[in-house]
Amino acid sequence: MSKWNVKKGLLLILLAGMIFWGLAAACLAKEDAKLVAKVGDRSITEEDLQKEMDAQAAQFGVNKAALTNDRKERYRKVILNRMVDLQLIMDAGKEYKIQVGDAEIQGEIENIKKRFPDPKNFETVLAQRNITLKDVEDKIREGLMVRKVMDQVTTHTAGLSDAEIEKYYKDNPERFKRDDEARASHILIKVDKGATAEDKDKARKRIQDIREQIVKGADFAKLAAENSDCPSGKSSGGDLDWFGKGVMDPTFEKAAFALKPGEMSEIIETQFGFHIIKLTDKREAGTVSLAEVKGDLKEELGQKAREEKFSDWLKKQRDAKAVFTNPADKEFPEQEQKPAEKTE
Repeated sequence: MSKWNVKKGLLLILLAGMIFWGLAAACLAKEDAKLVAKVGDRSITEEDLQKEMDAQAAQFGVNKAALTNDRKERYRKVILNRMVDLQLIMDAGKEYKIQVGDAEIQGEIENIKKRFPDPKNFETVLAQRNITLKDVEDKIREGLMVRKVMDQVTTHTAGLSDAEIEKYYKDNPERFKRDDEARASHILIKVDKGATAEDKDKARKRIQDIREQIVKGADFAKLAAENSDCPSGKSSGGDLDWFGKGVMDPTFEKAAFALKPGEMSEIIETQFGFHIIKLTDKREAGTVSLAEVKGDLKEELGQKAREEKFSDWLKKQRDAKAVFTNPADKEFPEQEQKPAEKTE
């Protein structure tokens, strides 16, 4: 991905987590339970918090036992504050009389399923994470409510002028430097690690047959959608968008950058299996012009302004309606975010 592509803010990363796996709404406290926070008339106990910490650790692969005391305490504060924030947002949704319809939820589920090679793969992932379809529906409902509350709160956020966008562009020249990049589509026939020679031979013959169909005039994108084991097949006809060097599998990258726009590769074998690569375009290293990024910048900076306004609103809600048993639980440093990287 080029350096100037729109990056999601910390808030969107939080919202994405809510949409897919969510955070449990606070329960009424038991009389004998240790209270850690209250949101209006709702209470969060230490037991509630520990359960949510365990659930999040299991879903996202956090080894709690391996965390240092400082990191463990920070993890605890992050989860507690997210539980508080979610309850505040849910309460605001009721106050605004915001509704989330079943059709909206099903639409989101269909979008999620499209990211998997087939429905069975989607169901397998849920089973591996010990998540039911009902769990997903509930968390999507929460995520959509978060989105709608944010829209309500930030409706009148002022847009950025052309002069402000140009100033940002000039003040941040490093962001708009671009390395050599390629744009390619591919079809992947996956070969599992430990596959037998017979299975590997079947996979090679299958992709050879697909390549021969393309050579004879078949549509690359259509065959990618029908055959590729990479999610890009169903979502975009195999299109991987722009990528620079050092992002993809080294063998895949070498083959892709060796092609000319419009050319298709021979069969390429990587750690993932067998690929056919079609190069769409190339661009050399340089500086991206303001004209190229103006639309993206307007969207990015506008989204940032909305996030800041929403964060300010949420802070006021927390100050007015949330009470922490230990005031120190309310404050913690922001977590560093690592950019997502493509793996193939």
